[in-house]
Amino acid sequence: MTEILAFLALFNMTCTDYVITQSNETFFLAGDIPVIYIEPSMNKPRVLMHEFVHCGQWYRAGKKPAMSMKEWQAREDEAKKIETMFVILKGT
Repeated sequence: MTEILAFLALFNMTCTDYVITQSNETFFLAGDIPVIYIEPSMNKPRVLMHEFVHCGQWYRAGKKPAMSMKEWQAREDEAKKIETMFVILKGT
């Protein structure tokens, strides 16, 4: 987990308070704390990195979700890009 959070810091992102739980859902906000749902079969470093990027995006946006499809797509594209860099560097 430390490795993932340290990698996020390279992109000026933080994800301080969060909860990780098992579900077939992905990122969901429960009040003021991000909840990261990871299905047991998807509990892999690359998936965690992708979801933690969304957590960092949420914090960076002032704890607000994407307000349009364009913003949602931009966040998804950024998450995929950072996930890909993580996979290339880590080899997972």
